[in-house]
Amino acid sequence: LGLLALERGELDRAVELLGRGIAGIGDEAEHRAPMLLNRSVAHLQAGRLAAGRADLELAARDYAATGNEVEKAMAVHNTGYAALLEGDLVRALDTMAEAHAVLAAASAVNAAICDLDRAQVLRDAGLVTEAERSLERVAHVFGAHRMRQARGETEYHLARSLLSHEPARAATVAAAACRRFRAV
Repeated sequence: LGLLALERGELDRAVELLGRGIAGIGDEAEHRAPMLLNRSVAHLQAGRLAAGRADLELAARDYAATGNEVEKAMAVHNTGYAALLEGDLVRALDTMAEAHAVLAAASAVNAAICDLDRAQVLRDAGLVTEAERSLERVAHVFGAHRMRQARGETEYHLARSLLSHEPARAATVAAAACRRFRAV
């Protein structure tokens, strides 16, 4: 129920429901970890960065205890995303890099998700060209996997980046993103 609330954007309700699930599950790390990960997303989306980071650290610990290296790497990566939201770009890049190899080995989509977040850090750090090249690659991967929503979101970020120096291309990319969002 907490995950459904999160998907609907009901962040406070998601935190409440996931909190009840976490409390009720006790020391079952295997089942607690995904709830912690999902609750961290709700916290981060609501701007409660310290609470989100705390849940991510607990989730990473639980995933490590159960030997789930891919999910542990996702929690570590998301800790890097929290650092981005906090404005600590160096820590964001370092933390995302720590998780990238494991996630990239798991699947091309996982690698693309990591690269999407990393591109946001690069853009914020002023490395616009590198960020845009990465966003183009990510959009291609999402397109190849028929992930319209994710591709549209990536194109949105690319258009936003292009707006300051290639407005005509930004408009073209934004229009493509709009078409994808309408098709979802």
